[in-house]
Amino acid sequence: YSVFNGGDSITVGAGSLISGFVYLQTSMHGFKNKELKVQEQGYNHAPVHLGNDTWLGTHVVILPGVVLGKGVVVGSNAVVTKSADDFKVLGGIPAKELKERE
Repeated sequence: YSVFNGGDSITVGAGSLISGFVYLQTSMHGFKNKELKVQEQGYNHAPVHLGNDTWLGTHVVILPGVVLGKGVVVGSNAVVTKSADDFKVLGGIPAKELKERE
């Protein structure tokens, strides 16, 4: 039940774990102009990259342009809006760094 939205490229590093109900989003509707319907504003695209040995918990959402370094762990239900360096542990909405793997 996971979704890989391929409006742009998605890279998944070797040895990565992706739990169920994960959503990798590479495009988003434009919405800045309040005079136009959202449907009329096109899309913004950016790739998603998961480094080697990343682990995405169940129901994680990764937004366009996010790059997760090697060994990053993302807790269940997190919404990742920003990139993270190697071996960080992320959680929350929006996801924040909780700690670093030892």
